[in-house]
Amino acid sequence: MNTLMKKEGISVPVFIDNAESVTDMYVVDTQIIELIVSKGDKKLRIEKDGAA
Repeated sequence: MNTLMKKEGISVPVFIDNAESVTDMYVVDTQIIELIVSKGDKKLRIEKDGAA
């Protein structure tokens, strides 16, 4: 993604589905949106990571 965004001169967010099963995340120079499921949650919850 880093190479493609640099070549095209654009920045796009990266969506990671089933992020709860990812153990080693590759670092990209863009916004990362992780989709995570947890058994105890009954409603959709949106959280913002403190890193900006």
